[in-house]
Amino acid sequence: MKKTLFGLVAGFVLLQAGAAEAQWLTDLSKAQAKAKAEKKMVLLDFTGSDW
Repeated sequence: MKKTLFGLVAGFVLLQAGAAEAQWLTDLSKAQAKAKAEKKMVLLDFTGSDW
């Protein structure tokens, strides 16, 4: 029981730490500038309900 509880708490803490890192940008030019400065790629997510 203690191992299961410890595992759940550890998993929750790791998920929270990962979520804190994510920063979504909605301005493409700012996202491209930040990605270039950090030498990373840009992910574009297109969604829509009129397809």
